[in-house]
Amino acid sequence: MKSVELLAYKGEKSIDKNTLNCIYYKKIINNEEGAFYDMLLLFFRKNYVKRSYTMKKVLIAVMAAAVAITFSCRSTDSGSKSGGKQPQKVQDGPGKIFWDGDNSLKGTGNFKKGKKEGEWTLYHRFSGEKMAVGNYKDDKQSGKWVFYYKSGQKMTEGEFDEDQRTGPWVEFHEKGEKKAEMGYIIINKVIPEFNMTERLGVLHGPKTTYYPSGKVHKEETYREGALTGVAKEFYEDGRPKEISQYDKGEHNGMANTWWPTGKNNEKGSYSRGKKNGLWFFYHPNGMLHMKGEFRDNNQVGPWIYQSPLGQLMKEGKFKIETVEVQKKVQTRSNEDGYWTYYRLNNGRSEKALEVALTNGMVDQSKPAKLYENGRLMGEGNFIMGLIRGVYEIVQDGTVKGTMTSSTYPPDEFDKKITYRWKGEWELPKKSGVWKHYYPNGKLKAEGEYMMDKKNGEWKFYRTDGSLDAEQSGMYRFDRKSKF
Repeated sequence: MKSVELLAYKGEKSIDKNTLNCIYYKKIINNEEGAFYDMLLLFFRKNYVKRSYTMKKVLIAVMAAAVAITFSCRSTDSGSKSGGKQPQKVQDGPGKIFWDGDNSLKGTGNFKKGKKEGEWTLYHRFSGEKMAVGNYKDDKQSGKWVFYYKSGQKMTEGEFDEDQRTGPWVEFHEKGEKKAEMGYIIINKVIPEFNMTERLGVLHGPKTTYYPSGKVHKEETYREGALTGVAKEFYEDGRPKEISQYDKGEHNGMANTWWPTGKNNEKGSYSRGKKNGLWFFYHPNGMLHMKGEFRDNNQVGPWIYQSPLGQLMKEGKFKIETVEVQKKVQTRSNEDGYWTYYRLNNGRSEKALEVALTNGMVDQSKPAKLYENGRLMGEGNFIMGLIRGVYEIVQDGTVKGTMTSSTYPPDEFDKKITYRWKGEWELPKKSGVWKHYYPNGKLKAEGEYMMDKKNGEWKFYRTDGSLDAEQSGMYRFDRKSKF
């Protein structure tokens, strides 16, 4: 099928996604004109990146979106006005509603003038277990409602006012322990993009979330639906996991995170949801991992990277550049000039390599320099590629093997696996003209490499500077030719 270009949704800045979900859900269940198109807008509107989809994929995505919207924002009614089977067409008195598609029982209760009124019981689709119990007034949820898991255990309870949550609400884990407690208020949300106002029940005030053990998991504060102020998250043992400041649903101000070990993980500041200023990142043992500045989420200026033992691994600078991606101007960080990589020598860091990088890869157009014991030992070009550190895989104190990675691998606490830098780097292959030097700085050899193999004419020199004719000559794939 012919492909079409869609604008893939990436998140609306002025409207939180849950608010949009609610708006479209209400349109869909009321069978309003344009609901299908509005649902498309939720996933395919501004703040986008262009992608190509076949029409079949678009239809599948839209159907999946409809299901996601329905279950993410639905009231306990869950769309009873969407046309489910009602063969009795009851105007007054007891009646039933049915799920669309399979016609399984959805709810039982009373009607008044064709609208749901009084206490109703709703049921899970297909399986038929009780899903919710509450009251309707003029076909809208009103007063106390209680929701249930399929097991029959209470899931959540609170008050509705004309289909919107209001006042205190409580959620429960599947085994009955309290999961969260929060409050809602009803506001008139102005949606300028749609030239409309929606009456919505949104989070307001403190919200506390709990582990099944009863220990506090999160402490948050909302203001008219947006996370605001200091938000705290804890590990189950009570140690802090994150303490950060928010404003209108975005990170804004200081931010601190911790490893399960209790040691610092990240420390820095946000401005309107983006990292800005000096940031510190730490290994699980609390030693500094990397340090540098951000500007609107882009790394800029000098950065250093260290091992968990405090050994310097690499350092260099970033610059911010403007690029055009699919006709959209973006900014991004890029390495600026030469970076220095270090190796370990008797547990101490010494310079091993100076190399120009671009987009994290070796810039093959600029010569690199190799060092040993602080002295220049060679210079030439590498093919474009990543520089990877060599790491030991340590489990329960025993080395299980080695691996290479362009970034320091994070420890896997659940598997009791840690990673230990061996003080070595895996480099891309040499290519083009290279020169090698003796420790005293005199020229030792010069020639060309092809994929890390000497290829073409090579000249070797003795320590006194004279030509070593025996070693010199034509080479093919690292072997001297006899001709």
